[in-house]
Amino acid sequence: MKNIFLSLKVFLGIFLIVFTTACQQQESVTPYYQVIPEEVDGVVAVKVNRILEKAGGDENIISFLALFQKQLDQKILQQLQEILKNGPEYGLNLSENLYVFSEAAEGQIGIVAKVSEAARTEKALKNLGLTIGTDAKGYRHAVLDKRLVCYFNESVLVCVTTLKGTADIENYAVTLMNLPAEKSLSQKEGFVKLRSSADDISFLKKNQFPGEDYMLSFSEIDVAKVDLLGGINFENGLVKAYYSYFSSDRATADLLAKGYAFLRKEKKNLSDLYPASTLFYFATNLNGPQLAKEIEERDFPELRQNKIAIQQFLSALNGECALGYLNISPMGIPSSLLYAEVDNDYPLEYMIQFVQKEFGNTVQVRKTGNSAYECKVIMLNMDIYAGIKDGLLYITNDNSAYRNIGKKVADPLHRSPFFTHLTHSYIGAFMNVTALLQSPIVQLGLSQWKQGVGALILQFLSECSYLELYQESPEKTVLNISLQNQGQNSLKTLLEAARK
Repeated sequence: MKNIFLSLKVFLGIFLIVFTTACQQQESVTPYYQVIPEEVDGVVAVKVNRILEKAGGDENIISFLALFQKQLDQKILQQLQEILKNGPEYGLNLSENLYVFSEAAEGQIGIVAKVSEAARTEKALKNLGLTIGTDAKGYRHAVLDKRLVCYFNESVLVCVTTLKGTADIENYAVTLMNLPAEKSLSQKEGFVKLRSSADDISFLKKNQFPGEDYMLSFSEIDVAKVDLLGGINFENGLVKAYYSYFSSDRATADLLAKGYAFLRKEKKNLSDLYPASTLFYFATNLNGPQLAKEIEERDFPELRQNKIAIQQFLSALNGECALGYLNISPMGIPSSLLYAEVDNDYPLEYMIQFVQKEFGNTVQVRKTGNSAYECKVIMLNMDIYAGIKDGLLYITNDNSAYRNIGKKVADPLHRSPFFTHLTHSYIGAFMNVTALLQSPIVQLGLSQWKQGVGALILQFLSECSYLELYQESPEKTVLNISLQNQGQNSLKTLLEAARK
């Protein structure tokens, strides 16, 4: 285990050397990225020169490296700091992408960089304490106890290690150096998109959906034909990240788009019913009849028992749906307000029957009018109001919101700057970080984060203004992190926060 960690330390050292060096450009007949094999599970492309520029100087990067003192020994850390101050002396052309790839089956991880001057690259490896040699085929290489291998020539540097300690990575590295074009990932459509991406950091993950995506239940979608493409950009006052489904198979691409047929993109009504101070907001525009139809056509085991009732429930939801947390009580209970445009009263009656059946001993339900109920949660001494008014289903535990159900507020959420994207997205959500951190109960919870990762997260949150997450298209999901400091590049701001 100790040897594995040693390999990872040195490997991280080499990665950071590559990450922080640059020289003039030099073209090669064979693309340097042809060494990436077709069967890799994922690839990350980094525009190193741009990252260094946005970071705001060597000092910020060096301070960031100091966070890894426990993972990197002091000798490597000192060497990295020297290299950061003298980066152009190490023979790598990082106006081109740096690639990091992995093969999960064998636990192999590799980095690929374009070489502009091999003699200087060799010097950098020697500075890390690796012994340079030439193998029987004439390839220059550096090996650390057969656990870390770097091969290079006049155009490419490939460094490989393994997390499993069983693979013959030296022969693997030689195979990469001789990889023919037809066995390389370089000519695949997904990689071409990755290589041409304008993002600061971009990634390609093969054969995978993010998380437990509901579309996995669509049996006709072949996951092996689906890749995940994404990227991260650091702009002034904004970190923008996204991922998108991609398939070169037309039929699969059509099925991916079809998965969102029950959603509509435009939203314009409900955001006027929530104040701009709302802490959290989620919204979509649901085509309930279409969703009910899909449930009818497919077999969802968890819905079999109540399938007809659920279909009827969903069929009545036909329009915008929104959930907002207005504030948080001293006890940590959020004041919530939910709205949904409905065609009939069935969703309300279904929910009231469910509450009475499942929580009859702890919740008292009282009918207060036509399509209106009051539910008292005995243990919390809290009232929840539910009903339908002018075609709007509402549920809230906030007395002020209940008194103004269906009424536009004076300073609506719709006018807030972070709502721009949510208006034209299939699904959208945002978090007002600034307002959230002002909550006494939140401050009390975060006060325990004094050291380590917790302190870093707390510092990061203090730099944020708001977060928004939205489905821009059936294939693409976007995350925007807006920072308090709008006049400075977000990467520099975050690195300076890490220094603190």
